[in-house]
Amino acid sequence: MYEWLDRPLSRLDARDSLLVWSTRRWQLDMDTTGCGCTRVGPAFHACGMITALPFFEIAMTIVRHAKIEPFVIGGDTVSEDEAILLSLIDQAGWRPRWQMMGRLEGFVAPAKVVPLVSAFTRLAPLLTSVSRSPRQPS
Repeated sequence: MYEWLDRPLSRLDARDSLLVWSTRRWQLDMDTTGCGCTRVGPAFHACGMITALPFFEIAMTIVRHAKIEPFVIGGDTVSEDEAILLSLIDQAGWRPRWQMMGRLEGFVAPAKVVPLVSAFTRLAPLLTSVSRSPRQPS
């Protein structure tokens, strides 16, 4: 998580930039129109990862309704909540599920930890079409 926390958006690789933008856009669109995928869907499609959209939608819906504290969107940098999501998506392919579940304790309601880990586990491998250029040092 600390790899992303307070990182300027301009220093994110393409995948992480898309995920932060999508997370913010989804939250804002839900607040204004009630539909989080109105603009996120076309962005996922343009990046060739439309198959990831349902799992992104599931993850965001769980976070929106089960997060213990309100979700904080960053400004010009990645917020703590955004950093947690980026780290979990990044680690979903290799970190054991029980460790991911432990990282979500206190982030979302206990009953939603397993479904959120499942969504991240399904989402992460579908994001491979987005460039993962080497991250620049903090």
